[in-house]
Amino acid sequence: MKFREAIDLYIVDMKVQGRLTSEASERGYRSTLDAHAEDVANRDPRNVGREDVKRTLRRWQHPNTQGTNRSKLVSFYDWAMEEDLRKDNPARQTQRPRRRAAHEYRPTEAEAVGMLMAATGVRERRAIFLLICAGLRNAEIRGMKGQHFERPGFVEVSEDIAKGGRSRWVPVIDDLVPVVAEIVAHVGHDEYVLPAQRFRNPPFNTEQQDLRRRASSSQALRQLVMRVAARAGIAAHVHPHTLRDAFAAHI
Repeated sequence: MKFREAIDLYIVDMKVQGRLTSEASERGYRSTLDAHAEDVANRDPRNVGREDVKRTLRRWQHPNTQGTNRSKLVSFYDWAMEEDLRKDNPARQTQRPRRRAAHEYRPTEAEAVGMLMAATGVRERRAIFLLICAGLRNAEIRGMKGQHFERPGFVEVSEDIAKGGRSRWVPVIDDLVPVVAEIVAHVGHDEYVLPAQRFRNPPFNTEQQDLRRRASSSQALRQLVMRVAARAGIAAHVHPHTLRDAFAAHI
């Protein structure tokens, strides 16, 4: 069996067992395993050794990243042992990296308020207010549709967009009321709150139109957040999850 064939079987089993529940998780595991497959020249998993695993782990210099990817390789080879594809786990024969404490930027209350005030236009206000005032994750806010705002006073995070399939209801605080009211008035039941956008006048590319039934990309949301942060005078790197942290700290 070639290594990439084993990867496909592993991914299928992990999905069936409920261990991989999102496209992002699958991409993360495939990325690590594909890099390993390249390092071992796609040979049979039975013929992979400890040094092959160490070679792949050297791709990542930061111990936290290396530890995360080592865990994925450990999981894969544990599965390979259970499937009788090999008798041992070469990833477990490598030393576990010592993780470093993460030093993430945390916005102050004044900076969070500054971002709320710096958001202009319908799209920016929807994104920034929902991230800070409802604590939504990147994938959750991009999956939001009009149907998630149909219960008065709450934002629904349904299991199909929630991390780990754990649904929840988020109360609408006073600051969020005008934004939610605008969404209820203008977004259809099956239309996205943050839809994808395309230029309507190529090759000039000066006017954009919303593709209401297609979700925004993660990159577009990150760029929106960084744009508003710069306008608010925040020099640090700000991404969508940073605003979820602001929700946890200040709201």
